[in-house]
Amino acid sequence: MAITATTDALQGAQDQANSSTSTQSTTAAAAVYKRLHPQQYLSRFLAKGYRPDGRRVNEFREASLNTGSVSTADGSSLVRLGSTTVVCGIKAEIAEPTSSSPDQGYLIVPNVDLPALCSPRYKPGPPSDEAQVLSVWLYDLLISSRVVDLTSLCIVPGKAVWALYIDVVCINYDGNAFDAAVLAVMAALKNTKLHGARYNDETGKVNLIRGEKYSLKLGRIPLAASFGIFNE
Repeated sequence: MAITATTDALQGAQDQANSSTSTQSTTAAAAVYKRLHPQQYLSRFLAKGYRPDGRRVNEFREASLNTGSVSTADGSSLVRLGSTTVVCGIKAEIAEPTSSSPDQGYLIVPNVDLPALCSPRYKPGPPSDEAQVLSVWLYDLLISSRVVDLTSLCIVPGKAVWALYIDVVCINYDGNAFDAAVLAVMAALKNTKLHGARYNDETGKVNLIRGEKYSLKLGRIPLAASFGIFNE
C-alpha cells in the first residue's frame, strides 16, 4: 500500500508539473503572438466582445481612491485604476505674483514621473516623451477647465501668493495612465489645505498662522475617460 500511495503521489506531482509547463508554454506563445501579430491578437478578443484582460469592450477599469496618503504634502491621493496605481502629492509655497496678474497665484506645470520600476517599458534616466506629454496635457486641462480659482491663492496683491506644485508618480503601470493621473490630481486638490497667512509690511515677509487652514476654492472638476478606436 505504501508503494502504491507513493506511486500515486509521484504521478499527481508529475501531472501538476506537466499542467504547469503547459500553461507556461501557452502563456509564452500568446505573448510572442501578441508581439508579432498585435492586430490579429486583438481581433480575436474583440470579435467575441472582450478585451485581452477579460473586460468587455464597454467595461471600465475598477477604480479605488484614498486621500491624505502622503503626510508631508499639503494634499495627496492614491488612485488605482485597474492595475495602474498612481500617487499625487501637492505642495504649496509662497511666491511673488507675476506683474501681469498681481492678484493671482499660479499652478506649476505638473511633474509626471513614469519610473522604470512601474513597468519594463520605461528605462532609467531622463523623463520619457510619454511622461512629458502627460505633464503638458494635465497642465492644459487644469488651466482650460479653471479647476482652481487663482485669485483665491492671493495673499496680498502684488506681494505674495500661493504657488501649487503638483507631482504625480506612477507606481505600477498597466495602461491608461492619463485617466489615473487626472483622477489623482483632482482628488489631491480637493484634499489640499492651505495655511492661513498674513503679510508683515515692516519685514516684507509672510507669517503663517498656526492652526489655521482652509481648503482650496475649486470650480469645475474634470474627469478623463479615454477610448480607443480599432480598425481592422
